[in-house]
Amino acid sequence: MITHVKRGLLCAATALAVLFPTVTPAHADEEVRLLEGIAALPVAEEVRAGYDRDKGCL
Repeated sequence: MITHVKRGLLCAATALAVLFPTVTPAHADEEVRLLEGIAALPVAEEVRAGYDRDKGCL
């Protein structure tokens, strides 16, 4: 019986949270197109020798 009440309250709370959201979505300060954003990402320096497992993470 208590389990059914808990489930019912959880369903009701979920339905109310979906129907009446209290948080507004955040807005970006500026718009950047996808390709411009990708082009602005920093590029790591390439190593001709390739990946070395023995060096460690950093």
